[in-house]
Amino acid sequence: MFFEHRRELAVELGGAHFSVEGSQPDVPEQIRPRVPLPPGLMNAIDTTSDPRVIGEMIECLGTRGKAVSIGPPSPGTKIEIEVFSHLNLGREYLGSTQGDSYRRTGNYPFDGLITYYDAEDF
Repeated sequence: MFFEHRRELAVELGGAHFSVEGSQPDVPEQIRPRVPLPPGLMNAIDTTSDPRVIGEMIECLGTRGKAVSIGPPSPGTKIEIEVFSHLNLGREYLGSTQGDSYRRTGNYPFDGLITYYDAEDF
């Protein structure tokens, strides 16, 4: 299930020109009409930790495109990629965990991401 308000927040914070639902079949077919291959995507972010979605995300990268997963799949999980295209196009797959220095500079809009609840509302 994809939450539309999360997509809207991503766009508001500058994190997405568009987004797709990884739960839908054939993610590349959702992306190709918007960004034909080549050139493909320059940047892509996965938040699902689903190996199928990650592999398809990497498949959609263009020349020197970068993909990052926020939160890894389970230890030992394998991701299927087509190695020749990956190397020939200079694609990168990166991991990110526990943030980065961007938040330390005070430039990260935490107010848009955090919701506070009163204890009695739980």
